[in-house]
Amino acid sequence: MATPFEQVGGLLFYRPHCRSAGFFRDWSFCCELFGDAVEIDHIVVLKPDRPAFEQFVGALQAAGGRLCEGPGLFPEDFCQGRPQARLDTDLWFHMASVAMASGLVVVACPHRPADQHARLMQLRGEHHVHHLAIRTTPHRDMRAAALYWGLQHRFWPRSPDPVDDGVLRQWFLGNPDGQIVELIERHSGLDTFTCHNIEALRHSEIAPRQSTPIN
Repeated sequence: MATPFEQVGGLLFYRPHCRSAGFFRDWSFCCELFGDAVEIDHIVVLKPDRPAFEQFVGALQAAGGRLCEGPGLFPEDFCQGRPQARLDTDLWFHMASVAMASGLVVVACPHRPADQHARLMQLRGEHHVHHLAIRTTPHRDMRAAALYWGLQHRFWPRSPDPVDDGVLRQWFLGNPDGQIVELIERHSGLDTFTCHNIEALRHSEIAPRQSTPIN
C-alpha cells in the first residue's frame, strides 16, 4: 500500500503532495507505516495561523468533508467548566476535525505565539506529522499492539495504561524524537477525543521521553 508519509532523520513527515484536501478526499486511510499495513483513524495537520487553519478546514469541506468537532479553541470551546479543561494554556490550540470518506483529518494551529504548537511549527515545519492515530479493534489486544510498536519501532507508551471512558479507548505512544502515534479503539461515534480522556492524553504527550513498562 502506498504511504503519504516519509521518514527524515527518524521523524515522520507528510510527502509534499499528500497534504491537500483533494488527497484526503481520495485517500483510503490505509497505508504502510514503517513497513506495517495499518488503518489510520485520524491524522493531525498543523497550520501556522488562524487564516491558514480556516482556509484548510473550508477546503476539506468543499472536497466533501463533514465537520465533526469544532472549529474552536481547544479545550476552552470543547470541555468548558470541566476539570479536564484545566490544561496549561501552553497546550491550547485551535482545532477542527473533518470526516472524509475513509477517515478523519484534524486541523490544528497555535493559540498564541511561542506556545507548544508554535514552537513545534518553528522547529519542524508545516509538513511534520504532529501525530496520527491507528485504529485497533477489540479483537486485537491493545497492550500487545503497544508492545509491538515499542519493540519494532521504538514507540513506547507515554502512560502506564490506556484511557477508556466507554466511548474511546486511547493510548499515546512516543518515540525518542517526541513524535506521537496513538492507538485508538472506537466504541461509538467519530470524535477524536472525549473530555474524560483528554487531560490524561495531553499530559502524557508532554511526559518525560522515556519508556513506560507494559505489564
